[in-house]
Amino acid sequence: MPQSDSCNAERPLVILPSDERDQRHSPTIQGVVASPSFQWAWACLGRGQMTVGRRQFISAIGGAAAAWPKLSRDESEDTAAWWISLPPTSRQRQLALAAAVVLLLGFGVLAPFAYRPLPRLDAFIPFFEAIIFATDFITSVLLFAHYSIYYSRALLVLACGYLFTSLIVIPHVLTFPGVFSPTGLLGAGLQSTAWLYIFWHIGFPAAVLVYAWVKDEKREQSYIHASVLPVFGWSVAIVFSLVCGLTLLATVGDEFLPRLLLDRTHLAPLNSYVIAFSLCICATAYIVLVIGRRSVLDQWLMIVALASILELLFVAVLSGERFSLGFYAGRICSLIASTVVLVVLVAETTRLYARVARSNSMLQRERNNKLMNLEAMLASISHEVRQPLAAISMNGNAARRFLGHAPPNVE
Repeated sequence: MPQSDSCNAERPLVILPSDERDQRHSPTIQGVVASPSFQWAWACLGRGQMTVGRRQFISAIGGAAAAWPKLSRDESEDTAAWWISLPPTSRQRQLALAAAVVLLLGFGVLAPFAYRPLPRLDAFIPFFEAIIFATDFITSVLLFAHYSIYYSRALLVLACGYLFTSLIVIPHVLTFPGVFSPTGLLGAGLQSTAWLYIFWHIGFPAAVLVYAWVKDEKREQSYIHASVLPVFGWSVAIVFSLVCGLTLLATVGDEFLPRLLLDRTHLAPLNSYVIAFSLCICATAYIVLVIGRRSVLDQWLMIVALASILELLFVAVLSGERFSLGFYAGRICSLIASTVVLVVLVAETTRLYARVARSNSMLQRERNNKLMNLEAMLASISHEVRQPLAAISMNGNAARRFLGHAPPNVE
């Protein structure tokens, strides 16, 4: 059907975007609305020519309805971007660099005085390790939760590492001499606490190293559709069994283990070699994290590895005995290493939740805008349909009145 110029000249319909997201998603609808057939049909409706523009108008409405479900597809396709694989922003890099500088400055200031003895505070050890247990356990739970979403074996290994740390500190504090008993609980010997500390500071750096090694592997589709409950159950069972076995080895097998302590406060020379092995694992994990593709989590795990290295240097290399300045400074470094990832997890999860909430709000506003435009369009159609029907009804009633006259008035 030909399109008349008179119809095209009447009140064109324009849908204005209400925000930046409308500007990004509205080209599909704008293209349908701005099409010549749609504008011509709309103009014809404005002039009351419903019959002329009906086919073109229905065709344009069908095209718009087919295009609407595609508007939010870009948002759904962006869900694969998660903070564990996202590169750090400049602000995040600056924060991590500032944390590293503070750690190194603190190490440089305290290192010359690490041998200085300080008063023995027996309450410091349970207080400190209670914080370590709480933070590492919460971090492991959050990492297990992220594994249930992203099915990354690297996250599973890291979650097991934090769970191992949260569990190994329990026998460590129970066997620490002078905390709950003069010689420690669980039948601990002189070497039990020292070996549990070594197991602690070898197991966690090893988990970070494995994470750094496998973090870039691609996920298999078979893992994505598998249940995570058996994985969680086996992981917890393995970690718990490992901690129990190491505890038995450090307590029952205390007399069979090499001597790391000369007495309750002074370290044996062999301790330095064992600590050097743990330092090598921490340094290797740090180097692998630096060389590999770096994400937000990788960046802060580098800070964790750095804090662990400084802790080992304070405790075993610079101080040489318990309850010295280096001993307490090393525990502070351990506390920093324990809390960094938890703080980042909570902060990034909160930030991503805020982004999702804003996106849902904009989607709802866009939906309301589209529905408002559609309601206005349908109201106009209803008006244009009712007007001729009302005229027909009025003319019919008038004809019936005229025909009811005697004689009927047919003129």
